[in-house]
Amino acid sequence: GTTISTADNTSQLTLTSTDADNNIGPQIDLRRDSGSPADGDVLGRVRWLMDDDAGNLVESAILQSNIEDASQGTVDAQIQLSTSVANTSTNRISVTSAETVFNEDSKDLDFRVESDINSSAFKMDGANGNIFLNTDTDSSALITAYHHAGKAAGIAFQNSSSGVGTATGFEISMAGTGVAGLIGYVWNYENGDIRFATNNAERMRILGNGGLCINRTDQANSE
Repeated sequence: GTTISTADNTSQLTLTSTDADNNIGPQIDLRRDSGSPADGDVLGRVRWLMDDDAGNLVESAILQSNIEDASQGTVDAQIQLSTSVANTSTNRISVTSAETVFNEDSKDLDFRVESDINSSAFKMDGANGNIFLNTDTDSSALITAYHHAGKAAGIAFQNSSSGVGTATGFEISMAGTGVAGLIGYVWNYENGDIRFATNNAERMRILGNGGLCINRTDQANSE
């Protein structure tokens, strides 16, 4: 191995490319030239090491790539970023051939997206799994949305298609049991209906022309 050491804050290694075209440069290659590559092999690792306040050497962060599938023509690889949480290496981001996963190790870690005007435009609370939109106020609701910057409170469901019978709605259901409840809007060119259903059957319809149908779908004898 080779160690490059300095006693100040200057760079220990600088790679400079003077190439003037639009191709790659500078470049670092981490090559694992195995004679028998196999699924699961670690391809390379970058580690950040530090001393804690007791002088113990600690892995503070790791960037690592692994082989998922070493088969010729169908090679798959993954890369993951881990950091030390309570002195334990914790997988924070894992990018595989099939998915991108945050918090693979199921720790109490929040996921938050900040906008220009809101520190919690989107937040997933790691402790309880709740999702917050434009707020981070704790709530017993699974999803909590809050209006911000003069916007109206609410959630919009929009369908890009405008064909006859095109529906947009909110569905309540149990896996494998059909629709337990539904609030939906159906577009029919001139007028749109809002429909309410329970037990996988329509119970009430507000017609686009203002009519109200209860336990029926036509306007005859309706309010």
